[in-house]
Amino acid sequence: MSEPKSISAIIHISGKYFLEYLRSGNASAFVNEMRNIIKNGNKDFIVFRYIKEDGVFFYYQWIDYISDKEMEDSPEVKALQALNNYKKTRETDYIVLSPSAPNFLEDEPSCIFSMVPGKVEKTENIPKQVMNMFAKYIEKYFFAVVNEKPAFDEDWLKDERLIEPKLNKQYLAFSKKQNNIKAIQKATPENPAHLFGFYYFDGKNVFDQIASVNVGIPKILENADPFTLRQVGPQRDHFVADNKNAYYLNKKILGADGLTFRRISKDADGGFFADKNHAYYDGGEIIKDADPAAFVDLDYGFAKDFNGFYSGNKKIGKFMEPFTINKCGFLITKEFIYHYDFKIDLDPTTFEIIDYDKHIKRTNPFIGPYYLKDKNGLYFYNDSRSNRYLEKVKKIEPIKNQL
Repeated sequence: MSEPKSISAIIHISGKYFLEYLRSGNASAFVNEMRNIIKNGNKDFIVFRYIKEDGVFFYYQWIDYISDKEMEDSPEVKALQALNNYKKTRETDYIVLSPSAPNFLEDEPSCIFSMVPGKVEKTENIPKQVMNMFAKYIEKYFFAVVNEKPAFDEDWLKDERLIEPKLNKQYLAFSKKQNNIKAIQKATPENPAHLFGFYYFDGKNVFDQIASVNVGIPKILENADPFTLRQVGPQRDHFVADNKNAYYLNKKILGADGLTFRRISKDADGGFFADKNHAYYDGGEIIKDADPAAFVDLDYGFAKDFNGFYSGNKKIGKFMEPFTINKCGFLITKEFIYHYDFKIDLDPTTFEIIDYDKHIKRTNPFIGPYYLKDKNGLYFYNDSRSNRYLEKVKKIEPIKNQL
C-alpha cells in the first residue's frame, strides 16, 4: 500500500462568513465525509477547525488517492477552493497537497493553490511564515490532542444541519501512533509492536522493555490498552495513561481516570497531575480535598485551588489574594508565610530575607540556610529537611558551605 498523501489549508475568514459557508452546499463534501467518519468508525486522519483567536480555518487530512491529479480534483479540494467566495480579507491563503502525509513539512508539495478574493491559481512557492503556521497547527490540533478533544470544533459544527452534536462528541482526534494500528493488531511475542519510548505490545500485554522487577518496577502494565496508551509529561516522570487507567512506574494509580489524566505542571521540575476526579503529586499520590478543575501549579513545589495552597501533596493554608512566591521559594500572604511545607511564624507584613539579592544570585537560591527578620527581631532558619527549624538570634554569623 502506498504512503498516504495529505490535503491541508489555512484560510483567513471571519466567523460570520465561515458559518455562512458551512451552511451552504459548498461545504457538503466536508459534512458528508465527517458524517461517514463518525458513523462508520473510519480510521481517517482529519482535523477541521475554525481557530477563533487567529481568525482562520485550518484543514488537515491524510488521504489515499491513485494519483496526484485525482487528489487535485477531489471534492475536498473543490470545497476548500469554494471558501474563496466567502472570505472578505485580502490575505493570500494556501491549499497544499503533499505526496507524503508523514513528511508534509519536509517534502516538496505535489501541488500548491494560492487564493485571494476572486482568484484561485497554482503556485510554485509558499512563504516560510505560512509553513510555520502549518507546523504550529499540526502540532497543536493533529498530534497534541491525543484523545482529549473532538477533532471537529463543536462551536461551529454543533448545528444539526451539519453534524449531530451527539455524534460529534463521540469522535476523538487520533494521535500519531494510530498510524501503527495494523502493527499493533499483528503483534506477537516474536515481533512486538513498538508503541513509544520503551513500551511495546506483544499481542497480549503492554510491556516495558527495560523495567526491572528486581527494583520493584513491573515489566507488564496490567490491562493497558496499546491503542490508547500515551506518555504523560516527560519520559523521566514515568507516567503513562490509556483511556481507562493511569500508571506510575508501570503500576496502576488507584482511582485515576486515564482518559482525563494529565500533567498540570508546565516546568520540567513540576510534579503535579490531575484528572476529572483528583489532583495528584509526584508518584501518583492523591492530594486530599484538592479541586482538580481549579488546581494550578505555582512553581517551587506550590500549587493552589479555590480551597487552599498546597506544598507537594499537603494542604498548607486557605487560599487568599494577594500572594507572592519569591525567588527563594517563600510563599507569602497577608496572614502566613511558608517555605515548602514549613510554616515560618513571622509577621508577613514586615518579613524580609537578609541579603536577598545575594541569595537569588546563588546556584540554588531556594536552598538555605537563611537569616530572616521581621518587626520582632532577627532569626536563623535552617531549611534542611532532616532538621528544619527557625530560631531567634541576636546577630548574623557567617554561613558555611553554602552554594
